[in-house]
Amino acid sequence: MLTRKKVLAISLAVFAALNFTACGGGDKKAEGKPAAPKTTVAVPARPAVSTTPSMSFKFGEKEAKVYELKGVDLTKKIRTGRLAVMNGAAYFFVDMKPMQLGKVSLKNESISDLTLVSDSGGIDYLATNGKAVLFRTGDGKMGVYDGKKVAKGDKWLGETIGVAGSDEFYVMQGTALKAATLENNTFKNIRNVIPDYKKIPAFDKAILKPVYADSNEIYLRTFLRKEGVKDAVPTLVAFDKQGKELRRYEGVQKLPRGWAVTTNYVIHTGSMGDFRVFDRTTGKKLGDANVGLRPFVLYTITGNDVLLYDDRADKLYRIDF
Repeated sequence: MLTRKKVLAISLAVFAALNFTACGGGDKKAEGKPAAPKTTVAVPARPAVSTTPSMSFKFGEKEAKVYELKGVDLTKKIRTGRLAVMNGAAYFFVDMKPMQLGKVSLKNESISDLTLVSDSGGIDYLATNGKAVLFRTGDGKMGVYDGKKVAKGDKWLGETIGVAGSDEFYVMQGTALKAATLENNTFKNIRNVIPDYKKIPAFDKAILKPVYADSNEIYLRTFLRKEGVKDAVPTLVAFDKQGKELRRYEGVQKLPRGWAVTTNYVIHTGSMGDFRVFDRTTGKKLGDANVGLRPFVLYTITGNDVLLYDDRADKLYRIDF
């Protein structure tokens, strides 16, 4: 006969064995299984804002706040296809003959001190890494502005984007995406990231242009044909630093305009005031909104804050996503 103590001992042994198996100790296949990758990126903190927003809009369960940047009348002055922000100043092109690179100081929800920096060779060639602003000069050279003076580098190579806080830039030269470092007002250490995107079947009939890059990813915009859709779809494509495609985002189809990539979001706009917002990491669409703006150009200031140029109102706005 089993005594009460023996029954208790056997029960405890069985319980321990079952518990061990449930925890994976008895499952050889579970050993060494990697943890699921983390897809959540922390939302960066931003300073408290005391100014009342001009407007706000929802994208999914979240809210974006829009602030008109007041202090300088930009009516019939600003004419730009690109924006940049460096060291507390916003850069854009000014509609003069010859065309000028201009800047205004940014502080909270105000702008001041419109300053002409240099003659420019167009409204679509502007980039910064937070240390220098690059633009194409009237004679086709690379202008390099450090916030105080302009230096001329070599020939302008193509549409350029910078990586904030580094010496790294990416240049679309023809159908090749190249990485380079800025040294003594010249691009050095030039290497191919995508030698020829036309040789990638998905993009053999497309034109790719750079939008954004950070220490891990590069974002290129294009228009792609899609079965059952009449017009080509505005698409942003994320690549890793070796040129491997990671994910795509399909934008607003009605009069599509600018893209912005922030810490947590990808944003696309249409000229009729349409905004489409995605989760940057997963590519999931978070929501669409229509706002009383004509968002012509976007640029990420920092975190999830975006600078916007409305070409109908000739005004600059900051949108906190």
